[in-house]
Amino acid sequence: MKFILSYILTFVFFGFFLPDSFRFPENWHTFYWNVEYLSETLNKEGVIRVLSDFLTQFLAYRWSASLLASLPCAVLSSTISHIICKYVEKKVVKYILTTSIALLIAAGSYFGIVSQQEYSGETGRFKNLMWSVRCSDWEKIISQSKGRVVNNLLEQNILNMALAEEGMLDAHLMDQPCRNILSIYVQEFESPYVAAMLSDIYWSMGHVAFSQTYAFQANEKLDNLSPRLLQRLTQTAIVFGQYELAERYLWWLDQTLFYKEWSKQHRALLNDEAVEKDPYYSVKRHCIIEEDRFSGSKGLDQDLSCIVAQNPDHKATAQFLNALVKLYYGK
Repeated sequence: MKFILSYILTFVFFGFFLPDSFRFPENWHTFYWNVEYLSETLNKEGVIRVLSDFLTQFLAYRWSASLLASLPCAVLSSTISHIICKYVEKKVVKYILTTSIALLIAAGSYFGIVSQQEYSGETGRFKNLMWSVRCSDWEKIISQSKGRVVNNLLEQNILNMALAEEGMLDAHLMDQPCRNILSIYVQEFESPYVAAMLSDIYWSMGHVAFSQTYAFQANEKLDNLSPRLLQRLTQTAIVFGQYELAERYLWWLDQTLFYKEWSKQHRALLNDEAVEKDPYYSVKRHCIIEEDRFSGSKGLDQDLSCIVAQNPDHKATAQFLNALVKLYYGK
């Protein structure tokens, strides 16, 4: 009974207060219910990696992450409660003690998680912001910047993407200490996480080719099994009409616990007619540069100019283009 009570209390606590940065690893690794994945992962990285991926898959959603995080806390709190309650006779006092201990341990675990370097400071903010990007929670990203100076370039990149998506970049580009073009997109992408961020930025710009390139590079550095990047690669393949390629990515997502429904929805888009009818993907498809040339060969600003000219419905592209013109030419 003490364990159940402790588990429920810690589960509810973490459900409301668990930071998004705690769930960040699930972007890049998950468990695939597939013999090929199990065999290759066991041979290359061993049982620990498989177990790690198995647990990581539950970070996909806040409440499943809470189920996972609550278990060790519940075990610890129920054990301590059991020992202490041996010396207490009144049931009411026992319940109060059990509840207090469970909440104290949950709060202590929470602050322990947040205080770790990887969950706090600039690193923690980047992880939280990247999760918000994945959820397209642009308002949350913008609100978190209010009242503070954003100097970190990665944070500026994500903030400016959110502003562009909300149609606010043109008006608020200079609200933060904007240095140069690096405030819109950094040019170093040795880290797969930064490459994934750049893929998000180019997707937001409507530059589907660059988005696909960076997603592919990032996924390759993560053993080609990042669920977040498999989703983006599926999206870019659908926009380009590369349906067989999209099907291969969807097949892997079918092997997961939490992406089957997403895969089912996108499998219905593996034909031109369905894409043209879809309000989200049809707009992205019309962003594909019609002129026969290599992407970026005439400069990113020229690419975005072409996209704006042929597809004014993709509002974020114009926002990014105006920002680039201001930073390039000071206009």
